[in-house]
Amino acid sequence: MKATRGRRFLCALLSLVMLFSLLPMSVLADDTTVTATQITQESELVDGQYVLVTDSGYAPGVLDGTWLTAAAVTADENAVTVDPALLWTLTVGTDGIKLKDSSGNTIAPKGGNNNGIKSGDYSWKVSFADGKFSFAGQGDDTVTLASNKGSQNKFRAYKNATVEKTPGGYPSEFTLYKLDTAAVRESGIVTDLSALKDGDTVVVFNPKFGKALSTEYTGHYNKGTDVKLTDGKLTGFTAADKWTLGINDDGTYTFATADGKKLAMGTGYTSTPLDEVNQNWKITAVDGKDATFYIDNTGRTDKYRMQWFAKNGNWSAYTGTGEAFELQLYLVIESDTPDTPEPSSPVTGPLADGKYVIYNPAS
Repeated sequence: MKATRGRRFLCALLSLVMLFSLLPMSVLADDTTVTATQITQESELVDGQYVLVTDSGYAPGVLDGTWLTAAAVTADENAVTVDPALLWTLTVGTDGIKLKDSSGNTIAPKGGNNNGIKSGDYSWKVSFADGKFSFAGQGDDTVTLASNKGSQNKFRAYKNATVEKTPGGYPSEFTLYKLDTAAVRESGIVTDLSALKDGDTVVVFNPKFGKALSTEYTGHYNKGTDVKLTDGKLTGFTAADKWTLGINDDGTYTFATADGKKLAMGTGYTSTPLDEVNQNWKITAVDGKDATFYIDNTGRTDKYRMQWFAKNGNWSAYTGTGEAFELQLYLVIESDTPDTPEPSSPVTGPLADGKYVIYNPAS
């Protein structure tokens, strides 16, 4: 009976381990951080997300009972990198400013001109001096949002008289760091070359023939991978079709493999081997066709440009125009296209440090 119970317990434990192995890593752990940049003028305070940091180096977190939590923050060259839980949404109105924590609580003074903090629709009076912001109550609430050094640096509203009497014990002046609101970059067809950045990952493909430029070769010529563009999303490409884009000071480009070897041309022939003498390429738009480009090698005086040579079933470079030479670039943001992990094999020898899936082979 004991052996049966033991086996049942082991099976249950293994099932639980298997379930956890199937969960996304974001469920098990979240290592995400955000970077926000200091604002130094009152006019820069607009609607947005901010990190609020006192001179003592603490930032308020979220409403927790009768307090706001506190976390130590270190600024680096007028910017901070923090957990998103420290982001506050500030809404600027004609009657003051609303403060909402990352859990969705809009905070307010306790009321009755008492020390404290609570959740509630409220507009704080904001003041600015010497690069620092302060948040005070309005009307009968003669209080100021401050940290309490004697209570683990946590935050709440304190009477103005208390703060003024012991300002070192109740830091109430905040340096504000605003989260960059630039659009998040996503994978997609490149329509504007100026949007490309040095180090971007791109797939070069011919839309007419549905072939991507591979980093793998047949002899001296690049292979082609079958790809399909549907509603702006490119599918079918693999890790072997990803190129790291380099942008040179003169506006030319390089295309490098995962191990840093660059697509190039020699002084002769139409092949495009790696790390030959002519490694720079010029990208120009094709007249009358959106998001379509010619990619010419700048080192060849014969103006050779990339093409999918359908007759030979490979990539090469030659002079000319037309659909064989008309290419598109697909920007790959790695977070959008997670790599498929390599298949694992059962462990037959001693264990080493690493990640494992524990399973019951009989089930």
